[in-house]
Parts: sequence; structure tokens; C-alpha cells
Amino acid sequence: MSETPLPGEIVEADETEPDQGHPRKWLILATVSSGLVLGILNVSLVNIAIPALIEEFGTTVSGASWVVNAFNITQAVLLLSFGRLADRYGQRRVYLTALSIFSLASLACGLAGSVDQLIAFRVLQAVGSAGIVPISLIILLSVFPRHQHGLATGLWGAFGNAAAIIGPPVGGALITYGSWHWIFFMSLLVGIVAAILAFLFVPEMRREAAGSSLDGGGIGLSAAALFCLTLGIIQGNSWGWRSAQVLGLLAAAVVFLVAFLLWQNRARSPMLNLSLFRIRPFSAANAMGVVGGIGMAGSTLLIVLFMINVLGYSELQAALTMIPASIVAMILSPFAGRLIDRLGPRYLGAVGTIFFAVAFFLFSQLRSDSSFWDVIWRQLFIGVALSVHMPAITAAGLTSLPLRASGVGSGMISTARQFGNILGIALLLAIYGHAALAGTEATVVRATEYVVTRQDLSAEVKEEATRVIERNAEEGGAAAAASGSFFDPAAGLSDAFGGRVSAEVTDSLDADLTAIAQSEMGRSYMWPFLVAAMFAVFGLPLAFLLGRRLGEAREPEAEESRA
Repeated sequence: MSETPLPGEIVEADETEPDQGHPRKWLILATVSSGLVLGILNVSLVNIAIPALIEEFGTTVSGASWVVNAFNITQAVLLLSFGRLADRYGQRRVYLTALSIFSLASLACGLAGSVDQLIAFRVLQAVGSAGIVPISLIILLSVFPRHQHGLATGLWGAFGNAAAIIGPPVGGALITYGSWHWIFFMSLLVGIVAAILAFLFVPEMRREAAGSSLDGGGIGLSAAALFCLTLGIIQGNSWGWRSAQVLGLLAAAVVFLVAFLLWQNRARSPMLNLSLFRIRPFSAANAMGVVGGIGMAGSTLLIVLFMINVLGYSELQAALTMIPASIVAMILSPFAGRLIDRLGPRYLGAVGTIFFAVAFFLFSQLRSDSSFWDVIWRQLFIGVALSVHMPAITAAGLTSLPLRASGVGSGMISTARQFGNILGIALLLAIYGHAALAGTEATVVRATEYVVTRQDLSAEVKEEATRVIERNAEEGGAAAAASGSFFDPAAGLSDAFGGRVSAEVTDSLDADLTAIAQSEMGRSYMWPFLVAAMFAVFGLPLAFLLGRRLGEAREPEAEESRA
């Protein structure tokens, strides 16, 4: 009879998996899923807080996006390193360390007094986050037998979707009735609970990784490439896409990327094991993580901005529209996991990709007169997509690798998804910014044309109204577009008219001009959603490269090792 390992006891993992897995696998599933809950809560809470941060610190959408991007870039460049650390020093030890760093950084974020301080502490928070979600998945797959990996990842995803249900309304309520500071104190509380559970219930699991070390050169080069690419895309509208600064940043990103790949071929312990990309399901899983992340991350932030700035809802109401997607995903994820085990990942991955594309296209059809329920029913498509997309690519990618590469493999899939998140937020916000500036110009044209058609205004008043509209666009149009909102073309009309027009006519003109501006700004959100849908479509052919069955790419290696 085998003895049950105690918490903290080292269990050497080998290439032969027990049929039933670890005796406490279900308890360990619930425990490490708290790490995923923490990661999902952190993302959803911060996304809801972006409009509040813009208002409190007087910054723009681009400026506030660095609260998200600084976190994403740091996390992306460290995910692989934490996977290597987990393989070398033990998953439990590194997992607990990551939870501790994240919790302390969350406290510092909640106490931040400026946007610069918040960005700096978010970088520290990302250091901890880089070791939480991927290592929780490594631990999970280490204690479950391979024939239950689809089920395990599906249940693990269901916990994450449950967090996605809780996060937005809690975050919206904290901001509406308190302040944005409390969303980080919430992360602190969950981090402490997750650390206590891991200390009590997670056994130590260690892979053979003797002699490996951190790849400092790879970390530095990849960070430089991601930073230059992100900054160049985000600042493209304000600096000019043909400006020396933007072109220089994009060229530097390419140079750093090439240098990174060359370094990985020569490094003794590279952070990115390029040879793993010869495994087709693993390569496809990473590619799908990128294109899926581009659409999902950017769209989530844009929906929040659209709900608050165009439709006029509060942070709490905007958060409530995200709940249906999470409920659907939570319900369907376990069933999707079983289907992945039985049918293989390719078909489920394709279904998830199709639902993402349809959802993003439907979001592109939202306008300024759309209702709360118009957003709600579209979110149901996101829920179906989430329930099958991530479990399919995660299970397909990791089960195609040898067990000794599970740590770095999990880190690579997480890095790919994170890179998609970074690129998606930067790219979709840049597209939105360009469309919003065009929307400002369209507002001026439509508003002035409308003024001319008013029969109750004299020619002199019409000329004065046109000057007011053009002045308002010049003074506030760019700033409003940068904050995700729309400028008020009717501001100052009453003073400009000087009593020559009745209050009733002035109020009517004010309301109609504001409706025109709101309509044009609502249309500005169409283009980034269409681009998100396009990237989702790119994932469809990749889904059919995930493999017919889980682990089919690992089997030849297993046979070879036994020979």
C-alpha cells in the first residue's frame, strides 16, 4: 500500500503515470485552483477600474493602459523563468513564493498615490503573478493521470470562470461605493487564503532540471522587444505612425526579437526551448494562445469603456454584463473537458474559435442606442468560447510534451497567451484611438449639417452654432477621444446665443448635437471589434493542428524511452 505524501514532502515525478493519480488529487485541484481564481480576479478587477483611474489621475486611455500593459509585459517575460524555477527548486516552494510576492505587491498597489507608483507596483505584482497560474496548472497535471488531463483542465477552468463571475460585480461595487484602492486589497485577501491552502495541502513535486539556470540575457532581450513593440503601437496615434519615435521603436522591437532568437540558440539554459516547437500540437496551442489573447484582452477593456462612456452605465452595471459569459463558461467547462478527453482537442478548439469570432463581430454592431440586454446576450457567445477554447489548447499543448518539460511548456503557453494580451490591448486601443479621432471629425460634419437644416434658427445663429461646434472639437475632441468618451459639441451654446434663442430651442439643439456626438463615438468601437474577430478567425485552421487525441505526439517518445 502506498503512503499518502504529506504537505511539503518531495515527490519525485517520473515518466510513468499512475492510473489513478495522486490520492488527494481532488483536494489539490480545489487548492491550486485558488491560484487561478486569484489571477482571474486580478485581471477582471483592474479592467473594471480603468475608467476610475483615468478620472482620478487625469490620464488618458493610453496612459491608463500601462497599468495593464506594464503588468502584462513583466508577466510575459517571467512566465518561462518561473516554469524553469519550479522544475529546479520544486513546484510547491516556488508557488508559495509567487503567492507571497503577489500579495505584498497588491498591498502596495492599494496604497499607491499616483499612476506612476501604481504602474511600478503593478510590475512587482506581475513578478508574483508569473509564478501563480502556470505553476498551479503544472501541479494539477502532475497529480492527475494523463487520461484525465482534459477533465482536470476543464474543472480548473470552471474555477477560473467562477472567479470571473464574482470579480466584475465585486470590483464594480467596490469602485462604485468605495474606491479603486479596494480592488487591490481584495487581491491581497485572496492571495493570503490561496497561500494558506497551498501550504496545507499541496505536496512538493520536482522534475529533473539539474544544472539549469535562469536565462538573464533572454529575459532582458524579450522584455526590451515587448516594451518597444507595445510602446510603439500605443503611441502611434499621438506621435504619428510615420514619426521617427514610432518607427524607431518598431525597428528596435524587431532587432531585439531577432537578437533574442539568436541568443536562445546559443544560450546554455535558454528560457525558450525552440526545439519544442517542432511538436505540432504544442506549436498550434501557442499560436492559438496569441490570436485568442489579442481578441479577448483588448475586447474586454473596450466593452467596459463602451458601457461607461458611450451608454452611460456605472462601473457596477458594466461589470454585471460580464457575468453571463462567466456563468456559461463555468457550467460548460467540465463537460468540455470530458469531450476533449473523448473526442480530442481539435474540434473543441475550432468550436471555441468560431464562437469567439461570432461574439466579436456581434460586439462590433453595438451602437450608442444599444441596451443593457444587447450587451448581455452577446456575452453568452463569449461564455461558450471560453468554456472550450482554453481547455482545448492547454490540454493539447501540455500533453504533447514529455513530462520533464511540463514546467517550461506551461510557461510557454502562458507566455504566448500573455503576448497576445499585450498585443491585443495595444493594437485594439490604437485602432480605437484612430477611429475615435475620425469620429470627432464626423461629429463636426454631421453636427454642422444638422444646424443648417434647423428651420427655427436664423442664419446668424447658425453661423455662431457652427463656430461653437468647431471650437469644442478643437479644444476637447482629441482629449475626449483619448479618454474613450466623446466631446460635447453643444458646450457653451447658450452663452454664445446671448438670449437670441429661446431656452426650449437651445435645449433641443443641445440634446440633438450631443446625440450625434454619442452616435459617432459609438461607431468608433466597431473597428477594433472587427479586427478582434479577424484574429479569432486566424485561429480556426490552427485548431485542426492540435491533434486528434490528447498526448498523441508524446507517445512515440514514450515508446522510445522504454526501448
